Amino acid sequence: MLIATKPYFLKANLLGLINDILDLSRIESGKMEISTERSKVQDVVSEVSQSLSPMISQKGLRLVTEMPDETQEIYSDRKKVLQILLNLVNNAGKFTPAGEVRIGYKFDNDNLEVSVSDTGIGIKKENIDYLFEAFRQVDGAAQRRYEGAGLGLYLCKNLVTILRGKIWAESEYGKGSRFTFTLPLKI
Repeated sequence: MLIATKPYFLKANLLGLINDILDLSRIESGKMEISTERSKVQDVVSEVSQSLSPMISQKGLRLVTEMPDETQEIYSDRKKVLQILLNLVNNAGKFTPAGEVRIGYKFDNDNLEVSVSDTGIGIKKENIDYLFEAFRQVDGAAQRRYEGAGLGLYLCKNLVTILRGKIWAESEYGKGSRFTFTLPLKI
């Protein structure tokens, strides 16, 4: 059974990497299109949760979602918001050996603020500035231990910027990280 699933994961990882490179190429050439539509933030968070729950629970982690009672819409590129959140939650799961991954969001004035936090390995303070660079994983040892090309956070930063938002990270080495991005409710 394990043999049959391994090629699937390899194909999925390769396909994800190819799509990330294509998206970055479109962004850097100025040809990335934005397709705005109304969407409920709860639906986007639920979709991410349903997509990544099997992978996260397979590692013995909990995936927690904190959603406000109010239902509010955002007028933005739903696909790109979904892509940003999928990438952040996937990273959190990858770098968390035990504990939980938490997705939360809130509305502040005319902005949406989304956070993904984990109880993972954390990031040293001197490496925080390098997180959003292309082809960079902040620790050489992590690069050998954790899979990835180092494009995910760079892509997230570029997508958030295109959607006129901001993204940042806070972390305590050995205790976990929190990635937050804001987007205007309307582009």
